[in-house]
Amino acid sequence: MAGEAPGRAAESGTPPSARFALWTLIALAVVAPWPFGSTPSWAVRSITWISLATAVVVSLAQVRRGALCLPRVPLWPVAILVAAGFMQLVPLAAGLHAVVAPGSASVWHPTEPAAHALLGPRARPISIDPAATSAWLGLTSGVVAVGLLAAPALGRRRTMMAAAWTLVGAGSLVAVYGIVARTAFGPLLYGYIAVPTVSPLGPFVNKNHFAGYVEMPALLALGLGRGLWRQAASGPSAAAPSASPSALVAFGASAIMVTAVLLSMSRGGALGVLSGIAVLAVVDFMTARHRGAMGKVMVPVGLLLLLAVLVAVMPGEVHERLLGIGRPSDNSTLYRKAIWKDALRAWKASPLFGQGMGAFADVIPRFKTSAGQFRVEHPENEPIEIAVEGGLVALAAAATAVVVALARSVRAIRGHRDRVLRGIVTGALAGVVALIVHGLVDFNLRVPSNAIMFVALYAVVVAPLGTMTSQGRSRWYLVAALAAIAITYARAADAWPLLREAHASAVKAAQSDTLAGAALRVSMADARVREYLRRRPADPEGWLLAAWTTAANGRGDHPDGPVLSLTFARRLRLERGYDAADLVRAAIRKRPANPRW
Repeated sequence: MAGEAPGRAAESGTPPSARFALWTLIALAVVAPWPFGSTPSWAVRSITWISLATAVVVSLAQVRRGALCLPRVPLWPVAILVAAGFMQLVPLAAGLHAVVAPGSASVWHPTEPAAHALLGPRARPISIDPAATSAWLGLTSGVVAVGLLAAPALGRRRTMMAAAWTLVGAGSLVAVYGIVARTAFGPLLYGYIAVPTVSPLGPFVNKNHFAGYVEMPALLALGLGRGLWRQAASGPSAAAPSASPSALVAFGASAIMVTAVLLSMSRGGALGVLSGIAVLAVVDFMTARHRGAMGKVMVPVGLLLLLAVLVAVMPGEVHERLLGIGRPSDNSTLYRKAIWKDALRAWKASPLFGQGMGAFADVIPRFKTSAGQFRVEHPENEPIEIAVEGGLVALAAAATAVVVALARSVRAIRGHRDRVLRGIVTGALAGVVALIVHGLVDFNLRVPSNAIMFVALYAVVVAPLGTMTSQGRSRWYLVAALAAIAITYARAADAWPLLREAHASAVKAAQSDTLAGAALRVSMADARVREYLRRRPADPEGWLLAAWTTAANGRGDHPDGPVLSLTFARRLRLERGYDAADLVRAAIRKRPANPRW
């Protein structure tokens, strides 16, 4: 469809299943921000199963018709990224493991005899948290597959317009609610839910994630308005008699969303919006059919003036916050720099294949030099997090998938006769770039609602590339891969219940009034915590609890307890270990003369 408006042939060739995938994706993008960005475990599981089921059903329906319909964009980078996640779940012999992923091997096959005896010598996967890697694999594969299957449906002009307006409306609703909630509810989500963060906003626990979600449809609306305005300026058109009022609505929605991003005082969000506007101006100029002297100047100047006006009307606290990023004493900047240094050292431990997609929280404790006992779940930088978890293989695959798609999209819409479509795709492209730039100081792609909006805009970006069909045996590959991913995700077992059971048994042992009752509880806790560590070997709290159960298991002079406690509690820079430490102190207070403690 490059170079010409989509016609009836393109519309009639779109399989109905592609439209089903598209509207499922858009429905998820609309609904996902409201349950706290879909970060609760039940929301993540729901989105994962909905996206996987949709992808399986749509791909199977198309295969049964004889051909699989996908956008004409290289799929091998996505395949490599997914394959890397799969590979991290395959058990490797200790020798091969040490060569492929040394940092991961040092966790699964420790040199300390007591720890080695606890974990055993058998083959282990690269991922040091297989459950987290399975969860990442299910969610990422499901959402990306739905986006790829949905892109062909956007070849219809009417569908492209409907999808763009729906996404703009979703972003505007979240933005308006965020502005109102900031004034009416303060730090309480929905007016009554207190959260353990300093900056919740709208339905999000973190203002940066609010800004990350809103900035994408804000730029989409700006591109949509630009396209509608150009169409109106080109003369009366029967196809769009109300283009100019629609353009004003789109510009107004964009202004509201940009205002909400600035009011959130998210500096990453402001940086993303600024970058997105710059990209929109450049791409708009590069792809315009007629580049008059006035157009060369007015588009970028007009967009920058719009942003300058919006910044000027912001309250003083917003200006102070946005300008504080360069100050040497800025705490958030200092924190990020420290975590980035630690994360880069973690990456160097397994530079090629990482230590487990989704497992950053278990990787970083061994390398931490800052943040004390606070649990660090993300390094506040998307490329660094991908590199630590998946190594250079995953980072290169993800970067290639995005860069190639953006470059080909720009070429595809250059000189496109449909000004509105060109404006929508340009706005979507700017929104994708905005979140990527924001991702240099945050982790929006790990928030399900923001990742879904990102994939929806990515589908819009690749739509002008046209579609390709896969026939013969190759058309079954996607169905088989999705089925394998669904089975892997369904079979993944979360290890956390084991640790909770071990902790509960240990507490009861410390509170027991009889030695027999205490010994039974200690044995139960010991069995649970050992099973837990064989599934999640890098969790410091598990090792401290294992040290306690070993020392308390009727053998006061057993050397394993001190070995486990010292080598792992210190080497892993204990996080959340204060729970187990309190347990030990409670036991000592209960029986201060007992030599086990």
